[in-house]
Amino acid sequence: MDCQLPQVLLIEDEEDHVELIRRALAAGEPPLGLTVVRTLQEARHHLGHETPNLVVTDLRLPDGNGMEILADRPGEARFPVVVLTGCGNESAAVSALKQGALDYVVKSDATLAEMARIVHRALREWQHIADRRRAEEQLRESEARYRSLFEDSPLPLREQDFSVVKQRLDTLRESGVEDFRQYFRQRPEFVRDCLSQVKILDMNQAVLTLHRAESKEQFRASLPAIFCEESLAAFAEGLALIAEGRWAFTVESTMRTLNGEMIRVLIHFRAAPGCEKNLKKVFIAAMDITARKQAEEALQRAKEELEVRVVQRTSELAAANQQLLREMEERHRVDEALWRQEADLHFALEAADAVAFSWDVRDGRVRRSEEASPVAVTPSSCTINDLAAQVHPEDRWNWEAKIQTALQGAGQYESEHRQMRPDGSVGWVLEKGRVTYDAAGKPIQLFGVTIDVRKQIIARQRIEDLAAEAKIELAKLHAVIHSMREALLIADAQGDLVLTNPAAVQLFGEAGLDPVSLSPQQCFEAIELCDREGRLLDCADWPMQRILRGETLSNVELTAQSKATGKQGILSCNGAPVCDEHGAVVLGVLSMRDVSDQKQSEARLKRLQDELAHAARVKTMGEMASGLAHELNQPLAAILLKAEVGAEKVQREKAPQKKQVLEVLHFVADQAHRSGEIIRRMKHFVQKNEPKQAALDLTDAIGEVTALLKNDLNHAGIRLDVRLEPDLPQVYADRIQFQQVLLNLARNAIEALEETETNGRILTLEARRRDGMAEIAVSDTGSGVPEDRREMLFNAFSSSKPGGMGLGLAICRSIIEAHGGRIRAAPNSPQGTTFTFTLPFFDKDATYEFSTHRVRCG
Repeated sequence: MDCQLPQVLLIEDEEDHVELIRRALAAGEPPLGLTVVRTLQEARHHLGHETPNLVVTDLRLPDGNGMEILADRPGEARFPVVVLTGCGNESAAVSALKQGALDYVVKSDATLAEMARIVHRALREWQHIADRRRAEEQLRESEARYRSLFEDSPLPLREQDFSVVKQRLDTLRESGVEDFRQYFRQRPEFVRDCLSQVKILDMNQAVLTLHRAESKEQFRASLPAIFCEESLAAFAEGLALIAEGRWAFTVESTMRTLNGEMIRVLIHFRAAPGCEKNLKKVFIAAMDITARKQAEEALQRAKEELEVRVVQRTSELAAANQQLLREMEERHRVDEALWRQEADLHFALEAADAVAFSWDVRDGRVRRSEEASPVAVTPSSCTINDLAAQVHPEDRWNWEAKIQTALQGAGQYESEHRQMRPDGSVGWVLEKGRVTYDAAGKPIQLFGVTIDVRKQIIARQRIEDLAAEAKIELAKLHAVIHSMREALLIADAQGDLVLTNPAAVQLFGEAGLDPVSLSPQQCFEAIELCDREGRLLDCADWPMQRILRGETLSNVELTAQSKATGKQGILSCNGAPVCDEHGAVVLGVLSMRDVSDQKQSEARLKRLQDELAHAARVKTMGEMASGLAHELNQPLAAILLKAEVGAEKVQREKAPQKKQVLEVLHFVADQAHRSGEIIRRMKHFVQKNEPKQAALDLTDAIGEVTALLKNDLNHAGIRLDVRLEPDLPQVYADRIQFQQVLLNLARNAIEALEETETNGRILTLEARRRDGMAEIAVSDTGSGVPEDRREMLFNAFSSSKPGGMGLGLAICRSIIEAHGGRIRAAPNSPQGTTFTFTLPFFDKDATYEFSTHRVRCG
């Protein structure tokens, strides 16, 4: 994109100081735009319509003090100010800097010549100040967001400092301690000491509510009171985890509120980002799980009561069976009912690929149901050792440990393990069991069920494989998106971005935006977009908004300009909406590509094609000129002959005004002879013949050119000033080509002077020695050459004249360079342009190796 020049407003009423500052800024790098006003009133009027990048003001102005401009800036300063003064007054400098000026400069030729450096330094300092203010504002906003989330969170959050505790744990590790849990059990005073060294940095209102505290000070003062023995045990477990290098973990504990109530809490411990090693800042969230634990305990009691009831019911059924033995009819009914129940149970077990079993702990016998299930790999009557033998060796120890835990008081167990099949295959089973006890608490029987979960395991593995494949495909998709050169934006139906790529980060990052949290309004406020007709788009016409309305964009070209940097470019936009099954837009996908370079290349190609066609036409004109030169030689020869014959006749006769007639005829003969010589040289020039270089007297050659320019100068009212250094040596050049260059430069100067006032039209021709060569200068006081065209002055087919071909200065440069010299152009002060070229002096003993046989245009 093109970069707009920084604009400087100069408030100065002394013209010589204005000119010195203008020259300094024009010579600076990079260049600066300058606007000059003379009074405070003009400055205020200008600032009311346009804000410059910097203001340079004189201290003393016709209508007031220049520092008043500092007080005119509303609120936050919109631009920096540099104050100038003609005298070094230290108190005025201090006052200016206190009022907000960036610099205070005492005017002198040296300091004014350095104004470009002073202005660039002030602009850089102002940019640093703006960046620092913006960073500070962002930091304040971030802190405010954090405080709001922290304070308003319904989850009890504490911000604590564990750095001292971490250092003590690191010291223990370095001293050789390995089993920290045993160390803490043996030294409870160490745990309490560590608890006292934990600093509470902050807490939110939810913490006070959880612990029934009225203020943060009351909570801090009462912190030891909330820790009971179980709390200290949980704290010791947390210390052990920290000693093991953990900086994020969860523990469960019991704590006491300030009103004496005991609560169960689930404590989440996590180090703040950047504090994982020193634990300078950690966040602790304590969730109240008292109600959940009470519900779990109530459920467990209900299960135990149910088991007791089942045992009681079994006893009652046994008594009923004894009675049913005495009553055959009733017995038959009960047996039939039991058979139906058993059939239903067998059907359920078979449908679930499961086998039920019971283990009599007293005699060691195991009885199993007889379903045709893949898990029934042992006889219906076996021992516990037979069951253990079918468990995979690698899983057997875990299975046995779970059964022992159930027998020792846990009451139930659950195990998912591999099972060895008679055919050598391995299957997966889920086994659940429950233990019954006698009145003394000794285990009597273990009831359980073994379920074939091979299909579930396969399905779970398949899900994991599909998840891994999806992760790989997602990674490929991310790689493709991140490698795209186009900026990719994907937004939801509300216009919020859900995905960007690095190209988008670069595109919007230059505009000062964070692509992760963009919104359409932010884009609209940071970047201006215009269509091909130059119409500025509003927020509703932005590409993403159009896509979210259901439009599809294909190669839509828009002109973009960043409000932050001023950069401009052309964006090619492509995009389409993503709709659900009902046709509603759920996502918008937009790609934006900067085609500025492509458009510039196309424009350069078109320009080169035009120049090539122009060159072909010029070549044709050259051929025509060669033919015309041949045809014009004959009438010129006739004119010369007639003029010479007429002069001889007038010389022999006594005619009135004989002398004037002879002068006219001699002038006609001389001009015809000269025209023929020019045409012959032009013909040779077009035919690329070798020019005739020889010793050339500059005084004579320049005199002939001034004679040819005399009528043009008189007609335009231009004063000619010829300045030739005395005793100039001869130069080595072709006379006609030298005069052609000088004549072309002089006529360009005449055309430039015709645009100026009559009393200021001066054309100066100078010749002098410079660095061992002859330097010839053509200077005018005309309108001058625009700055944007100076670099293209000597390019072929580059002309500012309405009917110009753009070849004159290009041919002049080729001629001078072919003679071993150089030509350049520079602006005059206060106006006008000076063209200067050099030629080597003639030396009869020197050997010249200039490439004079070919003159190039471009």
